[in-house]
Amino acid sequence: MREKARKSLAAREAGDEEDESLVVHVDVARIESEAKAREEQLKKELHEARKLSDAKGAQIARQDDVIEGLERRVKELGSAQTAAEREAKRAVEAAQKQLDATRFGSAKGKSKRWSRPLRAGTRSWPRARDPLRPSGRNSRPRTAS
Repeated sequence: MREKARKSLAAREAGDEEDESLVVHVDVARIESEAKAREEQLKKELHEARKLSDAKGAQIARQDDVIEGLERRVKELGSAQTAAEREAKRAVEAAQKQLDATRFGSAKGKSKRWSRPLRAGTRSWPRARDPLRPSGRNSRPRTAS
């Protein structure tokens, strides 16, 4: 049996050697011309892709410049806002001091109502009496007679 298997393997190998000896006729010139055409097409595509890439790069650079300018402007406006807030706070404090000096400085001899600080939820100033407005509950408006 071994010999039978060897013979069949030998026969197969001999058949494979015969298949390898086939000569393949190929049109080399046609294949080379197709390869050159494909190479030219790829070169064109690469050139177009590079042009597009350069254009996109320039656009990105312009956008970066615009963004940097806007960021700079935001920082400037932020610092200006901070300075304006500080100035407004100083002005409010100065006005409050002036109001307190006016309110409490001349309060000698007046009622305590004028001399104590105001609480939240109360009227800020007592109403001044209107000479043309009647005072009291049951009084009628004055008419010119």
